[in-house]
Amino acid sequence: MNKKAIKDFLHFLNAQGISTARQLKYIYPIEKLAKLLNKDFIKATRDDIEDICNIIENEKTYSNWTKRDYKITIKKF
Repeated sequence: MNKKAIKDFLHFLNAQGISTARQLKYIYPIEKLAKLLNKDFIKATRDDIEDICNIIENEKTYSNWTKRDYKITIKKF
């Protein structure tokens, strides 16, 4: 189900005229988020998304820019 959601998201980005490079910049974090979520995106609750944001924020290996990119991707998705 996540594959369909990601394809739909790519279709949405393409319809907005987002460049291929920017689309890839959005897709990379989505793959990581899917692993953290460990369930279909459609079934994710607000609490699930907040939990993922907390994990990202507390990750010591991520730079502030990476954390920002992940959060922007979550909002866009």
